[in-house]
Amino acid sequence: MGSSKIISNREIFFLVLMIQQSGLFWLLPYFLVRGNGTAGLGAVLAGILAAICIILIGRYWGRHMPNMGFVTALRQRHAEIGTITGLLFCLWYLLFAVLILYSFVDAAQKQLLPDTPRIVLCAVIALLTGWMSKGGLEALARLNMLCIGSIVLMMTVSIAGTADLFHPEYALPIQIQNTAQMQEAAVHSVFCYSSLLSVFMLYPASADKQTMHKWVLAAVGIGALSLIVWTAYALSVLGQYSLQAVLWIPIHLVRMVEIGALIDQTESLFMVLWMAIVMTIGSMFLWCASEGVHQLVKKQANPYLHWGIALLVFLGMTAIENTMVFLRVEAILAKVMLLFLPVMLGLIAVLAMKRRKRE
Repeated sequence: MGSSKIISNREIFFLVLMIQQSGLFWLLPYFLVRGNGTAGLGAVLAGILAAICIILIGRYWGRHMPNMGFVTALRQRHAEIGTITGLLFCLWYLLFAVLILYSFVDAAQKQLLPDTPRIVLCAVIALLTGWMSKGGLEALARLNMLCIGSIVLMMTVSIAGTADLFHPEYALPIQIQNTAQMQEAAVHSVFCYSSLLSVFMLYPASADKQTMHKWVLAAVGIGALSLIVWTAYALSVLGQYSLQAVLWIPIHLVRMVEIGALIDQTESLFMVLWMAIVMTIGSMFLWCASEGVHQLVKKQANPYLHWGIALLVFLGMTAIENTMVFLRVEAILAKVMLLFLPVMLGLIAVLAMKRRKRE
């Protein structure tokens, strides 16, 4: 906390790739197919465009402020507005950590632990992510490399176990039937890809800032392709109309897999692997929030500050009463990302350029 260790662009590539496997991205197919079936996959393009814009903006900040943290750079460009914007970004990272971790808590309680009080699950998750993120970005990057195999394993098991149910004709016809749902899917797609705002905090830690954007773009491309292929496969197995009623499509698909007597319930194995992914990504966003706050208050590795932010994550998870509240919070944050944060960043850049001209 309070400082960024150097990590390779390869590690950043896998971090960005793993971000696209968080609970929010696994919830996205529900919004994509609802009302429009296969045609709804086109809404992913809105998120990809948002991701490209974020990467280009991040590259600008990374090139102009290569040797300092993102929040520190904001404050240097404009003290008052930069401080407010930095605080908003820290809040954004905090809320993203809350939503990612809550998505797992919600699914785990409904699928595996219906009798366990939600507050207990939230407390355990918050403590674990607080402890993991305290090790810093370098430790998270190494842990993330170990989790990549779990993604490949889950996708392989899901596809191999349901291959006999695959019928491409189930994904037809490809036709937009509900434009309002298409627009909502686009908003949710933008929100999911706005998780790449974490790239702003990763830039100072990159060992090669000049080529980092290429690695991030490659990770976004591979992640988007896997999302589209995964959802199209689920449509071809379950059918367009059946899939529209399924909230957690990956869990539903894994439930259909039968490994045999060795593993009676495949979703249990799935949830364990998913927990490793969610904990890593949730910890990374908690690290982003903590690192940003450390830069705001100009502190170095303050444990009270870090665990205070972990406490806020716990309180945020317990404040979300149910899935409907979760979805409403997500929709509000998507609109904030679309309207407010780009305006604030643009304003800081314009004011900084005016100040340079006066000098």
